Amino acid sequence: MNRKFKVGSRSNKNLYLYYIVEETKDGLACSCPAGIRDKKCNHKDVIRKFLDRQHQSFEDLKRIEEI
Repeated sequence: MNRKFKVGSRSNKNLYLYYIVEETKDGLACSCPAGIRDKKCNHKDVIRKFLDRQHQSFEDLKRIEEI
């Protein structure tokens, strides 16, 4: 089963804006404007680091919620 995550916006912290990042057979997909166009986005980067158990800041970890 593919995992899904809500990732809070880094630029709009006070708006409670978040995007959905989902594991797919081809990698990660994000619902943000860049992700929809299959461009690089920080939301996919945060999840990639999380899934690979790489070190990241507490601020980035707080942005992640698995759904």
